[in-house]
Amino acid sequence: MELRDFSIQAHNDFDTVGFAQLRFSPAGREYYNREVDLNSLITADNCNSDIFKSIRKEWAGAIGCHFYVDGKKKTKDEEFNAYTIYYDFSKFNNDTVIHYDILAGENYRSEPLSSAQKTAVVSDDN
Repeated sequence: MELRDFSIQAHNDFDTVGFAQLRFSPAGREYYNREVDLNSLITADNCNSDIFKSIRKEWAGAIGCHFYVDGKKKTKDEEFNAYTIYYDFSKFNNDTVIHYDILAGENYRSEPLSSAQKTAVVSDDN
């Protein structure tokens, strides 16, 4: 059995698909997949909701976050999908703890959009 490629994420009534997803993959030697120290603090900060017009011309919402590793910002813009961290899984043992904090922003939302809000007439002006 091999430990590799797992993820964690948060869910609430507003963003039922999930937000602040953190993916874990094996470290490599390329610039983008360098190993992160096991003692690092990973943070999804300033997680805020965004309401937008979907392809079906309905209102929808999602939560995006900025990702940090040991206080250093890793994402330029809010990330609405996922951020990937690379570990040397051979260093994991029974005492390994991953430190991951998810912090709400000023516009965080946990209440779902109402049925009326979801189906409100969406014009090209909105």
